[in-house]
Amino acid sequence: MINFRGKRAQITIFVILGILLVVGLVLFLSLRKTDSSVDFTGQADLNAVLANINSYSTNCFDNVVDKSVKDVLLQGGYYDLSEVNHELIGSFSIPYYFKDYTKIVPSEERVLESIRLMIIDNFDSCVDDYSAFDDFDIEIVKQSTSANIESDNGLLISLNPNLVVVKNDLSIDVEGLTKFVVLDVNSLLLAAEEIIDSHIGFDQGYVSLTRISAAVNNHGLFFNALSYEDSVVLLLKNSVDSSNVLVFMFELNN
Repeated sequence: MINFRGKRAQITIFVILGILLVVGLVLFLSLRKTDSSVDFTGQADLNAVLANINSYSTNCFDNVVDKSVKDVLLQGGYYDLSEVNHELIGSFSIPYYFKDYTKIVPSEERVLESIRLMIIDNFDSCVDDYSAFDDFDIEIVKQSTSANIESDNGLLISLNPNLVVVKNDLSIDVEGLTKFVVLDVNSLLLAAEEIIDSHIGFDQGYVSLTRISAAVNNHGLFFNALSYEDSVVLLLKNSVDSSNVLVFMFELNN
């Protein structure tokens, strides 16, 4: 007598074993594929971290450029005022462009160099704080930051952060940064020269708003003038809504 029930049971067991074998084989091949793609996954992880760092660096750079340009102009175009005559008025250090019958107006090159140096220093301080990325198990190798400024209908500022992100045996460079600032430094300095020249030998001992207006209008600028003891504080800017204001002072002849 043939026991069909037993044969069916054996067949069922073989089918189950076959299914398990196939599943096990697929799982084994899948694990092997995962093992062979470790480098790719590591690079993908590193690229994801780099995207975050690039975003952080870009925001840092934008803020640093805006602050550096503004601060240098507020100091008359200087980064370091220790070498020039200046007055501390409230919390502002303002340089003299004319004092003791001597005219000292910085060149455009010097102003741009002051901005460049301040950008580098401020950016270095900014990127020193990468604590937000401590949990990513990476190393950030920092070398000397370099920056360049081109002046042509504004300022084109480019910066190479010279940062390398390292994870295990993988590494990738942080990308360079650029920003354009609407600012005509040359016209501000030319107007300052004309204002001072118009007052040299002007022996009335007071400021002539007419002469200031003439010089400012020659370059399409806007200004404010404030008296300070025997001097005048001038604030010049390219447009009425500009936040970048060149500030300097000059001594009146008595």
